[in-house]
Amino acid sequence: MVVTAHFLDCDWKLHKRIINFTKITSHNGEEIGKMVEVCLREEDTLIHTLIQYQEVLKR
Repeated sequence: MVVTAHFLDCDWKLHKRIINFTKITSHNGEEIGKMVEVCLREEDTLIHTLIQYQEVLKR
């Protein structure tokens, strides 16, 4: 499973970033939700992605 972020900058340009990825063992919605949470918590990937987003907006 790949967790991605899609966002628009101030010039309406679409940006895409891979936040994290992991192997899933079930296609059950609850299990997928737990794995998304694990991906976002791992090494503060969400915070890192937000910092990158701010840098893109400054350009």
